[in-house]
Amino acid sequence: TTNARGMGSVVMTPQEGQTYYAEVLDNNQRQLVPLPPVERAGFCLSADAVSDTSRLLLTIMGTNRPATDSVYILIQQQGRLVDGRKIQLQSGVARVSLPMTQLPPGLNQVTLYDDAARPQAERLVFLPERVPPIRVVLGVNKTRYVPREQAIMSITLNDDGLPTVAALSASITDAEQVPGDTAAATIRTHLLLTGELRGRVEQPNTYLKSNSSETRRALDDLLLTQGWRRLSGTPATERLGGVSLTGRVLDAKNKPLTGAQVVVASTVPGQSFVRSAGADERGRFRLAGLAIADTVKLLVQLTDRQLKDIPAKDARLVLEGPLRSWEPDTSNILPNWTLLRTQLAAARIRQENDADFYRDKNTKLLKEVTVRARKFDERPDDIKRRSLHNVSDGTIIFDETATRLPNLYEMIRGRLAGVSVLQGQNGGYRVLVRGVSSIMGSTTPLFLLDGVPIQDEDGTALLAFNPGDIERVEVLKNAGSAGIYGVRGGNGVIAFYTKSIRSGQVEKKPKAGMIPLQLIGFPSVQREFYVPRYDPKPEESQSAASSRVDRRDVLYWKPVIQTDSQGRTQLIFPLSDVVRTLRVMVQGVTTDGRPVVGEALLRVQ
Repeated sequence: TTNARGMGSVVMTPQEGQTYYAEVLDNNQRQLVPLPPVERAGFCLSADAVSDTSRLLLTIMGTNRPATDSVYILIQQQGRLVDGRKIQLQSGVARVSLPMTQLPPGLNQVTLYDDAARPQAERLVFLPERVPPIRVVLGVNKTRYVPREQAIMSITLNDDGLPTVAALSASITDAEQVPGDTAAATIRTHLLLTGELRGRVEQPNTYLKSNSSETRRALDDLLLTQGWRRLSGTPATERLGGVSLTGRVLDAKNKPLTGAQVVVASTVPGQSFVRSAGADERGRFRLAGLAIADTVKLLVQLTDRQLKDIPAKDARLVLEGPLRSWEPDTSNILPNWTLLRTQLAAARIRQENDADFYRDKNTKLLKEVTVRARKFDERPDDIKRRSLHNVSDGTIIFDETATRLPNLYEMIRGRLAGVSVLQGQNGGYRVLVRGVSSIMGSTTPLFLLDGVPIQDEDGTALLAFNPGDIERVEVLKNAGSAGIYGVRGGNGVIAFYTKSIRSGQVEKKPKAGMIPLQLIGFPSVQREFYVPRYDPKPEESQSAASSRVDRRDVLYWKPVIQTDSQGRTQLIFPLSDVVRTLRVMVQGVTTDGRPVVGEALLRVQ
């Protein structure tokens, strides 16, 4: 027996060697439609989201299979993988019970693959929303209006007692002239149901009105009809692979690395390939068409636009998607409640006996605590060997994270207390160390490079050295520290030290290498969707063309409305001369992607 919309379902178990027909009666005309022949070997996938409102029951049956066989179940929603499991069949049968709380609401696509990753069957199931929908409260500033008066309407969104921010669209029509539209899907129905179906769905909003058993059965019959699809392997000429590697490339500060190139290589025999993709302005990349039908280990290399390797400290790869490993079926494993209660009781006893060790220990508020310490700046042995002095009045350390500067003069400008660096018009530099004086009449300090004096008469001698080779700069500006250099150190001493690999020192700069990556693949699937044929009659086309909405029926329409932090907004519009009841329709999406639908009739005149 079919429902009011002409759809229904029946459960049957076909027998081998039998031929089955569907008997159709239309206007007392009997017609036999042959059903597909019974296959000797294969799989059957059954999904039940009607019997239990909290769990999705999957039944997998296989004929002419080994005693112990494995299959794969993938659950996707709008092209996004949400769950994947490897299931063992015992005597050709497996039953899986999945909690609905772990799956997103709306249409979910369940695909069955055999042990060779070949698609065998597919089923669409609908899972209801587990939280109440967004509540839309509508109101006007007056109970009665005169014709053409300005009306102020308030809109408030409430999400289980809390305000919510959303982008909305509102339409206000004359309820007596424009009837309510029950044939068009609301944005909530479109996002959760009809957006994945082909053909016209009659009265789509009624499927989401309630979660009763009758509604769930009617919804399941709809998916068995307009959501039915046939699965077949993709032809070799059109095979692009069913796996897409998506993610983001971020720098050391977790900011998107624009323009980075991701090179992926596989060395597995029979599945070797090298593919590459570029990251967009948000650091996102997508490598599609990877012909991977099993778990495979890949190597990933990150480069810049010139294909130069990016060190590991400057970039990292963040994969997107929930599937990282096959999850075995655990539906038949029941928790040991007796053991769990014993463990909880033992944990409680430990916490009560040793309260100081656990989080519920007694705390004490301390008074002000002052910590004093001496700065420890031990000069490396190789630095000591390259200098005559043992102490300095100021030190600068340049590591790999330091800013690259054009020359040695700029390296000490503004970084050493009491040292002034001035640049002349001829391009030369003048360095002054305040607080010292020389009997030689010159103001230039003594420059040392690894202990070797450098004559700098015109302020350009230090331009000949590479600032990238300098790791340490020391300044001596008083007689106690610079006195060991005699008269030459009368104007102060500035000592530069080049980089050196020391004994036991580990190279901190990570070498740009290949990043190991494990990826789970499954082949692409060719689907045939249910597409009804519509042949409108000429009189129907003429009536549809002539029934146009009068502009005075639509009193106000605003396509984009933004609510504030309290979930509120308002509309201001003039009334017509004849309107008595307003039909207000508000739809939109919240900032976290939840649909908003509100409809009300408001009496105004």
